[in-house]
Amino acid sequence: MGVEDTGARREQEGVDGLRRKIESFEGELRRRNNEAADSREKIAGLMRNIGYSRERINADEMYIYETFCRIVKDGYNPLTNERDGRYVVVDNRGTILCLSEKAERLFGYEAGTNLDNFLEADGYRGLMDVREERFMDLDIDVRGKRVVMSGTRVNPIMVGNVFLGHVIGFKDVGMFDLMVRGIVTGAKAVGGIGKYLHRSKKPEESSGD
Repeated sequence: MGVEDTGARREQEGVDGLRRKIESFEGELRRRNNEAADSREKIAGLMRNIGYSRERINADEMYIYETFCRIVKDGYNPLTNERDGRYVVVDNRGTILCLSEKAERLFGYEAGTNLDNFLEADGYRGLMDVREERFMDLDIDVRGKRVVMSGTRVNPIMVGNVFLGHVIGFKDVGMFDLMVRGIVTGAKAVGGIGKYLHRSKKPEESSGD
């Protein structure tokens, strides 16, 4: 075999080897593209499922909130079956969803506002951390006055492990409630609400005998 034949054969072998490498590379590239396409389809499917699940969760939340509000507006606590009358329902972001008629008359809050506008900061954080029934003393704004509502019953709205909000039952209001509604006035009211107000006004001293 001549030198030229040997050189041609080696050149052909080099070309064939390069072709095989290119084919191998192209095959690997196709495989990776297919895997990427599969992954993209899987991700798209997962996102569709997540979106569908989110829609269902949102729908379930709205149904639960609407049901709770219907019951609360009738003056009942749907989590305890008690009828005390002064209930506020908040969602998991602290937004007031609804109030019972008596609570609305007492506080004057409007649905859609956030409860942190009325509670002092520590009390608000403590309230939003509640995940099982608790009785709390809440420092809260009632028509411009800072009032400590003692024995406030806080019931979390839980669906499985998912926290949706709270039903808050205000019970220990007594004389202050009557004063706000204009039923009790004057010195009797000031004395009666002393245990609620941070700084109750002292009765005016007599001018002397």
